Amino acid sequence: MSRIITVFMLLSCMALTGYPKEIPLEEARKVARIVYFEQVNLIRPVSLPDISVVESFVESDRDTPLYYIFNMMPDGWIAIAADDAVYPILAYSFEGRYDENNQAPQFTAWMKQYKDQIRFAIQENIPPFESTKSAWKYNQDPTSSIEKREAQSAKRKAKSEIAPLITTHWDQSPYYNEMCPADPAGPGGHCLAGCVPVCMAQVMYYFRWPVTGTGSYTYMEPNYGILSADFGATTYQWNKMTNSIFRSNMAIAELIYHLGVSCDLQYGPTSSGMYNHKAAFSLRTYFKYAPETQYLYRDSTNLNWDSVLIVHLDKKIPMYYAGWSVPNIYGHAFVCDGYQDSAYFHFNFGWGGNSDGYFYTSDLTPGGNNFNLAQEVVINCFPDTINYTWPVQCTGNLEFQTNVGSFEDGSGPIDNYLPTANCSWLIDPQTEFDSITDITLRFDRFATNQADFVTIYDGGTTSDPVLGFYSGNTLPPEIISSGNKMLITFEATGNTPANGFYATFKANLPVWCSGITTITADTAEFTDGSLNFDYYNNTLCKWKIESESEEPLTIHFNSFSTEEGKDFLTIFDLESGDTLVSLSGHYPNGNLPDSVTSSSGKMFIIFSTNSTVRANGWEICYPKKSTIGIEEKNGLTNVQIYPNPVANRLTLQFSTEEMQKLEVELLDMEGKVTMTVPLFTQKGVNRKILDLSNHSPGIYLLRIIGDDEVVTKKVAIQ
Repeated sequence: MSRIITVFMLLSCMALTGYPKEIPLEEARKVARIVYFEQVNLIRPVSLPDISVVESFVESDRDTPLYYIFNMMPDGWIAIAADDAVYPILAYSFEGRYDENNQAPQFTAWMKQYKDQIRFAIQENIPPFESTKSAWKYNQDPTSSIEKREAQSAKRKAKSEIAPLITTHWDQSPYYNEMCPADPAGPGGHCLAGCVPVCMAQVMYYFRWPVTGTGSYTYMEPNYGILSADFGATTYQWNKMTNSIFRSNMAIAELIYHLGVSCDLQYGPTSSGMYNHKAAFSLRTYFKYAPETQYLYRDSTNLNWDSVLIVHLDKKIPMYYAGWSVPNIYGHAFVCDGYQDSAYFHFNFGWGGNSDGYFYTSDLTPGGNNFNLAQEVVINCFPDTINYTWPVQCTGNLEFQTNVGSFEDGSGPIDNYLPTANCSWLIDPQTEFDSITDITLRFDRFATNQADFVTIYDGGTTSDPVLGFYSGNTLPPEIISSGNKMLITFEATGNTPANGFYATFKANLPVWCSGITTITADTAEFTDGSLNFDYYNNTLCKWKIESESEEPLTIHFNSFSTEEGKDFLTIFDLESGDTLVSLSGHYPNGNLPDSVTSSSGKMFIIFSTNSTVRANGWEICYPKKSTIGIEEKNGLTNVQIYPNPVANRLTLQFSTEEMQKLEVELLDMEGKVTMTVPLFTQKGVNRKILDLSNHSPGIYLLRIIGDDEVVTKKVAIQ
């Protein structure tokens, strides 16, 4: 009898503890706001009145809430448990937005193990850890003042923490997979890059190592045949890579593909994965990483897991991290590259920055380890400094001719630069195919001795104006040139060196055409907008010709060149909607497309391009054939305009055989005359300065009109 009473009393005591207890949505919102305030103030000052919840999501098991996710103002999101039986703060991020329809698979898998633990705690009435009780009590304390929270943040700032080491936000597509096996069902016509190669690539880009690989490898991929890569014959072009890409970048695509081959990646249009735990072997065998580079498995080590992570991160070594679903074999790889409070670790999921954030890695509840993902990490992943020279310190002068790229002082993210460093970097991306308006330079890491200066020049020489002059530990602001060149110099003075700097650059291109342009003039000349350069990939531009005339409208071509079968100019009758013609390919002078007539006198024109291969584009005029960019031989010769693009003053230069009166007109892309200047010429060379400072940026047509000829030039105003 006493035994029955004892058991009854024990069960009663368990019930009286009050666990588990559901946390209402409104209560969780309050916790989210105060926790976000405390955590974000560890990295930057934000006042509590500026923080609010702007969107709420509930993750439930049937009708039982498991956790909430809140999108925060000014930025970021936070996940809070919906039951006090488990630890309250699951994950958070200070940037981006939670989107329930667009989540990294790695994020989804990680959050699932939270769901499994919370469901287990609720169903089994598991009493919480004492640390869980304390955390809920602290974060639900209505008497906790802002001052108290600010003091707590200040106190915690003194503790060790590492901000995210990885600056990249790489993805599995598009462009990142450009060298992966071709598959029409995949993004951009290729298989996905795979989370394993993207994870490895981001770690390698952080170290910018190796310069070249070693050896080669070939394997039979079940669906795509023999795949191979020659690592030893490849120079990995780190300076052509950058934090994220929005157009083709073969340097990044090649690196990711080589890593996939090295791991026997099983490719597919919707999923690409590795099943042999080969990442560590590949890094040390083919890519010159330390012989100690190896896997560590959470379920088979006696080491404290979080301590292993912290030791590496304190040494500024990011880690390849993977979680495997139990009992399934499907896994997800990502990068662990920072931590806060020794409990929350920052994960970069390799999904374009989506879902990146800080995640709680310990058990949420007693017994929760039964539901954790089977976790593994690659430890000691560091360049092999015994057999090779790393870091590769900067020397002399480097020139970049790409539209995007990156550079550093050469010391890498860990070591210091040389005390005698004297280096320069010239960014000069202008080519015959691309026009560059200006260059944007951004520093993601900066630390020099106060006497060691980085100088940025607005041009290609040290005689050009100085845009900035920087030293110390303050991150310089974003710097933009006024033209198409930028020179950066770094000179150390022999004093104690520092950690150095890492910067990315992006060449900004003019907008050739965009949206819908409406043309109402009875006479007009217009183009794809690219002047003498190539048009852009992934272009979609439209024109409506709505002349007031009721007569049929005929347009003529002065030039036409596009990627055949891929980039099209399609012309419709605006009133009937009938397709008049669809053109693609290269038409040389003398064999241009036939003129096109719309009986309604109105047209709708669409120019669309794909993601690869460009050409010089096209030029159209109506109602009579013009001479866009072509000089007449019986009057004006050697017609030149410069600079082009132009900011303020444009020089027009040409030669004539006799004195005559001309008229110079400037027209916008709708055919509207924005400027008219009379011009009396002399025999020989003539020059005229045109002030365009009061014109809006864009593409214009400059027409020189004589008695029996018209010469037209395209002008880009910045």
